Amino acid sequence: MSATYFYTYNKIFDADVSGYARLVYAYLCKCADHSGKSFPSHKKIGSAAGIGVTTVKKALSELENAGLIAVRGQARPNRGRCAISTP
Repeated sequence: MSATYFYTYNKIFDADVSGYARLVYAYLCKCADHSGKSFPSHKKIGSAAGIGVTTVKKALSELENAGLIAVRGQARPNRGRCAISTP
């Protein structure tokens, strides 16, 4: 049985990022494992958030520039490896 809730860091609400970036961050937190790593594809993030892949990429860039996530290499095109930054 999967969890019916997830945690997100409060600092997302203090960050100077768009609403789309906040939505993507929340989804990454939902997908994160116990070590804070999350591996959803851009397409999966977009589908879950109701936004396009281009918007997902822009939001990920915003989050990375704000220091909220660290994007590591990709195993396959459009499949991200994100580590959620801790406070």
